[in-house]
Amino acid sequence: MTIVALAMEAGVPRNALTQRHLDLKAEFYDKVRARGQMPDSEKRLRQQIVKLKELREHDKAEIVQLQADLESLARVVHQLTLENQQVAG
Repeated sequence: MTIVALAMEAGVPRNALTQRHLDLKAEFYDKVRARGQMPDSEKRLRQQIVKLKELREHDKAEIVQLQADLESLARVVHQLTLENQQVAG
Protein backbone atom coordinates (compact mmCIF):
# COMPACT_ATOMS: atom_id res chain seq x y z
CA MET A 1 0.00 0.00 0.00
CA THR A 2 1.15 3.52 -0.71
CA ILE A 3 0.46 6.79 1.05
CA VAL A 4 -1.68 7.77 -1.95
CA ALA A 5 -3.78 4.62 -1.61
CA LEU A 6 -4.13 5.26 2.12
CA ALA A 7 -5.35 8.80 1.47
CA MET A 8 -7.87 7.55 -1.09
CA GLU A 9 -9.09 4.87 1.30
CA ALA A 10 -9.47 7.47 4.06
CA GLY A 11 -11.28 9.84 1.69
CA VAL A 12 -8.84 12.68 2.18
CA PRO A 13 -6.68 14.53 -0.34
CA ARG A 14 -3.20 13.09 -0.82
CA ASN A 15 -1.53 16.28 0.36
CA ALA A 16 -3.34 15.94 3.69
CA LEU A 17 -0.96 13.08 4.46
CA THR A 18 2.08 14.08 2.44
CA GLN A 19 2.26 17.76 3.39
CA ARG A 20 0.03 18.64 6.34
CA HIS A 21 0.34 15.56 8.54
CA LEU A 22 3.93 14.47 8.17
CA ASP A 23 3.67 12.63 11.49
CA LEU A 24 0.95 10.37 10.05
CA LYS A 25 2.99 9.85 6.90
CA ALA A 26 6.04 8.84 8.95
CA GLU A 27 3.94 6.53 11.12
CA PHE A 28 2.44 4.91 8.03
CA TYR A 29 5.86 4.21 6.51
CA ASP A 30 7.19 2.94 9.85
CA LYS A 31 4.34 0.43 10.01
CA VAL A 32 4.90 -0.62 6.40
CA ARG A 33 8.58 -1.26 7.15
CA ALA A 34 7.70 -3.09 10.38
CA ARG A 35 5.63 -5.54 8.33
CA GLY A 36 8.71 -6.18 6.25
CA GLN A 37 7.46 -4.36 3.20
CA MET A 38 9.31 -1.62 1.43
CA PRO A 39 7.22 1.40 0.37
CA ASP A 40 6.65 1.65 -3.38
CA SER A 41 8.43 4.99 -3.49
CA GLU A 42 11.51 3.43 -1.89
CA LYS A 43 11.39 0.51 -4.35
CA ARG A 44 11.24 2.94 -7.28
CA LEU A 45 14.11 4.99 -5.89
CA ARG A 46 16.24 1.90 -5.31
CA GLN A 47 15.58 0.77 -8.89
CA GLN A 48 16.51 4.22 -10.14
CA ILE A 49 19.74 4.11 -8.11
CA VAL A 50 20.68 0.79 -9.74
CA LYS A 51 19.98 2.20 -13.22
CA LEU A 52 21.97 5.36 -12.48
CA LYS A 53 24.92 3.34 -11.19
CA GLU A 54 24.86 1.24 -14.36
CA LEU A 55 24.72 4.40 -16.46
CA ARG A 56 27.61 5.87 -14.50
CA GLU A 57 29.73 2.77 -15.15
CA HIS A 58 28.88 2.97 -18.85
CA ASP A 59 29.81 6.65 -18.88
CA LYS A 60 33.14 5.90 -17.16
CA ALA A 61 33.99 3.33 -19.83
CA GLU A 62 33.01 5.76 -22.57
CA ILE A 63 35.17 8.50 -21.05
CA VAL A 64 38.18 6.18 -20.93
CA GLN A 65 37.63 5.28 -24.60
CA LEU A 66 37.20 8.93 -25.61
CA GLN A 67 40.41 9.88 -23.78
CA ALA A 68 42.29 7.15 -25.64
CA ASP A 69 40.78 8.33 -28.94
CA LEU A 70 41.79 11.90 -28.14
CA GLU A 71 45.39 10.89 -27.49
CA SER A 72 45.50 8.95 -30.77
CA LEU A 73 44.04 11.85 -32.72
CA ALA A 74 46.50 14.28 -31.12
CA ARG A 75 49.40 12.06 -32.25
CA VAL A 76 47.99 11.92 -35.79
CA VAL A 77 47.56 15.70 -35.91
CA HIS A 78 51.13 16.17 -34.66
CA GLN A 79 52.47 13.74 -37.28
CA LEU A 80 50.53 15.45 -40.06
CA THR A 81 51.76 18.85 -38.89
CA LEU A 82 55.37 17.63 -39.10
CA GLU A 83 54.77 16.20 -42.57
CA ASN A 84 53.16 19.47 -43.69
CA GLN A 85 56.15 21.43 -42.43
CA GLN A 86 58.52 19.14 -44.36
CA VAL A 87 56.52 19.53 -47.58
CA ALA A 88 56.26 23.31 -47.19
CA GLY A 89 59.80 23.83 -46.13
